[in-house]
Amino acid sequence: VGYSLSRLEGAAPSEDGCYRSIQAAWDFLTKHLGIPPQTIVLYGRSIGSGPTCELASSESAASCAGVVLESPIASGASALAGVNMGMLARPLDIFVNRSKVGAIKSPVAIMHGTSDDVVPWSNGQDLYECCQACSRFPPLWVEGRGHNDMPPEECLSYVVSFLDSLTGVEDDSTANSHAPHEEEDVDGQATTCMTT
Repeated sequence: VGYSLSRLEGAAPSEDGCYRSIQAAWDFLTKHLGIPPQTIVLYGRSIGSGPTCELASSESAASCAGVVLESPIASGASALAGVNMGMLARPLDIFVNRSKVGAIKSPVAIMHGTSDDVVPWSNGQDLYECCQACSRFPPLWVEGRGHNDMPPEECLSYVVSFLDSLTGVEDDSTANSHAPHEEEDVDGQATTCMTT
């Protein structure tokens, strides 16, 4: 769907439009640029976790290298009214990640602030519990942090540790590095992060 000048004429922003947009980005990376799916890490923050979980749970992206969710929503209603209320509102709910994250076959890393008053921490906890046990990476629960004040260095270090786990890197020194660096998978391919 896009925004501003990139918006399709006559199309309003919608959940389906977000799904079409992330699928178009995925297709561009994998089909047009020829980037192997197993070298792509999907990254979704807040409401961006909706399109990310949709894509990661789909057949087209089932072989992505991994998924990072930062301050994710379990669903639209869960973000607004809490996880239990979100389950009651399910027929009218949007971005129901809770029902998709268990279908993600790739490793999933989740980070969330414990004092998030925009998307309560319970959303991240709920998604972590819904992940397949074999795909769970230990979560990062950041004590006292909210939705928009997650510590960049700690989050980057967590993501680097997750990427290292995907690439089989055993050296702990990179887990504490705060400088961005290129990751390589076991075949020497650069890992691409796709962020929503």
